[in-house]
Amino acid sequence: MAYCSACPDSEPSSPGFGWRSNGSIRVIEDSVSGAISYRNEVGNYLRWKLDGTDYVPITTDNFATLVKDSDPDATYIITFLDQTSRPVTARGGP
Repeated sequence: MAYCSACPDSEPSSPGFGWRSNGSIRVIEDSVSGAISYRNEVGNYLRWKLDGTDYVPITTDNFATLVKDSDPDATYIITFLDQTSRPVTARGGP
């Protein structure tokens, strides 16, 4: 669980406004452009655009890599700079 007091636009969760959990983690897929946004448990975003078959970071401060797994559930694997990885779906969580 994480608390974000600077998130006035967040919807209330069972603990109250500002609380987030692993259930908040998800990818958001743009069906038109193929771009992917990843939202972590505290509401920060990383974004990639589709370049051919590769996902390329949109911003220069995004050092994470994104690959789409062959899983039909549209699972993505995000690998962070420290080499930890996290599977995530549009439904949220791993």
